Amino acid sequence: MFSYDSPAPNLGVELAKLQHQVAQNHADYLRILSEVRETSERQQQELASINEHLAGRTKAVLTVKEVAVEMNRCEDTVRNLIKSGVLPASRVPGSGPRGRLLIRREDFDRMVAAGRAGDLPPAVSD
Repeated sequence: MFSYDSPAPNLGVELAKLQHQVAQNHADYLRILSEVRETSERQQQELASINEHLAGRTKAVLTVKEVAVEMNRCEDTVRNLIKSGVLPASRVPGSGPRGRLLIRREDFDRMVAAGRAGDLPPAVSD
C-alpha cells in the first residue's frame, strides 16, 4: 500500500521498461511473421512444383462414381453400361459386399472416342 512516508516509485523508469518490453515484443512479432511468410512461400513453391509434376497425368483406374462424374450421368447408368458390355470393368474382391467395380481409364476413353457415351440420354437426376 502506498503511504506518504514511503518513497514515490520512479514512474519514468517503469515507463522506460514497459516501452522496451513493447519494442522487444514487436520485434519478436515481426521476426515470427517474416518466418511464417517465408514458410508459406516455400510451401506454395513446393505445391506448384508438385502440380507441375502431376500436370497431364490421369488415374489409370476409375471407380463407377468417377466415371459417372466425368460422363455427367448417374452411377446406375455406368453400372448398366458395364452390365451390357459397353464398358469393361473388373470387380475387386474384398472391397465391399460384392467387390468394387473398377474401370480402366483407357477403356473409358475408348468408349467415349467411339461415340458410345454420346448415345446416352441426359441424366434425369443424380
